[in-house]
Amino acid sequence: MKLRLLAVIATMLLSFSAFAYVFTPPSRVVTLPGRITVEIINNTYRPIACSGQIDGFKAYGHQVLPFHNVIIPAGAAFPVNLFAVGAPFVNSAYNLGCHFIGW
Repeated sequence: MKLRLLAVIATMLLSFSAFAYVFTPPSRVVTLPGRITVEIINNTYRPIACSGQIDGFKAYGHQVLPFHNVIIPAGAAFPVNLFAVGAPFVNSAYNLGCHFIGW
């Protein structure tokens, strides 16, 4: 019984620590008719890796750009662009999750 309890506690601690360092850094989004730009800003002293997606909404549809493990050096900013194909963009949204590299 004690071994089973120890295994459950160890599993919980390992699974929680995997998500402990995920955060959303400061960012800006600019929506133009032909382009959506999300600028991810790393204001820490450590490099980060970010993943997410940009959703571009058009009058007649939806365009999605997923991105994975974009590495941003310490104190830098990185733009991610989604260009319009066909109709122009009317609105946008994005999801973003980052974690520190090297821990």
